[in-house]
Amino acid sequence: MRRAVALLITLSVIAVMISLLGVLFRYLDRAREEALSHSALIEGDILYNDFSRALKEGIGGSPSLETLSTFYSSPIAISAENGEFDLTFYCEPAFNRIPLSWLGKRDEKGYRRYYELASSLFDRLASDAGLRDSGKFRELLEKQLSGESDRQFSVDSRLAGKKDIMTKRKFRELMDEYRFAEDDENIYRVEWERYFSFTDSPKEPKSSIDGEFITPQLLAFISDMDESLVEESFKEGELKNFFDSVGEDMKSYEWLFSKKASANMKCTARYGYNDNYYTISFDYRAGWSKGFEFVREEK
Repeated sequence: MRRAVALLITLSVIAVMISLLGVLFRYLDRAREEALSHSALIEGDILYNDFSRALKEGIGGSPSLETLSTFYSSPIAISAENGEFDLTFYCEPAFNRIPLSWLGKRDEKGYRRYYELASSLFDRLASDAGLRDSGKFRELLEKQLSGESDRQFSVDSRLAGKKDIMTKRKFRELMDEYRFAEDDENIYRVEWERYFSFTDSPKEPKSSIDGEFITPQLLAFISDMDESLVEESFKEGELKNFFDSVGEDMKSYEWLFSKKASANMKCTARYGYNDNYYTISFDYRAGWSKGFEFVREEK
């Protein structure tokens, strides 16, 4: 019976991948026709519809933990024999780290403990990296995330004009601004993405973190445990077993962790064509897509 269930899960994931490959090949066909045309490469509405349909039909809104685990661990990589193009596509959990957006919710009702958690994590990372003026960088971030900043970003994105949305590209620009203002290269030493997610958090903060796929680094910080111990003891999909094994009561974390794994993910495709590389990314939220971003990488 278990073998039959495992085979069914594997086949369903393969079906999703085949469907996604079809979307990507159609996209590359359009790129071949107008490889240097910005408008041809950023056909956002078409991509939203195609990707959403493929994921909705294959993953849906409430997939099993096993299906999600298989899907996340199975990135797609294709390339032409003549080297004309190559492409990788993958999805990762959207809420397995602390939403960076919590740093912009200092004064929002119901977010106090979530802001404090994000703030304490920021302080720990900044201190470990030896930032000269972490308060300066925090100020840049919080103003941007709260919508108070009028800063203009150079990123090529539909989200460029949305002040309270922080993408990786925007974050990098803020890092560069801080680095040159403070002459502090330590800002690049921080592994921000191991702990923070660059995506919208749920409308309600309660049970925001997908604990079944939480990163070991963040789990170590939250539980105040040695990172090496967590990496050795924690296995994806077994959060409760982990807390039981270390003698912790998981009820203490009910305010933070979701009750079950969810189909909330960040999907990214990176491909090369005609000596250029492009990245497209979007958020998938249990049946629909949002936050499409397109970037033509600098050579």
